[in-house]
Amino acid sequence: MKERIVNLETLDFETSQEVSLRPSLWEDFIGQEKIKSNLQISICAAKKRQESL
Repeated sequence: MKERIVNLETLDFETSQEVSLRPSLWEDFIGQEKIKSNLQISICAAKKRQESL
């Protein structure tokens, strides 16, 4: 049987890296203005309907 190379457990440094790589504000997203605009509209509409996206 082969040994698994992939480990499903996250390490502490992976979690902190993941958080630092994800933008928290719309202004932090670079490019793709049309996609950002469509996503903002979808999120706003879902919030007003009190539904998940």
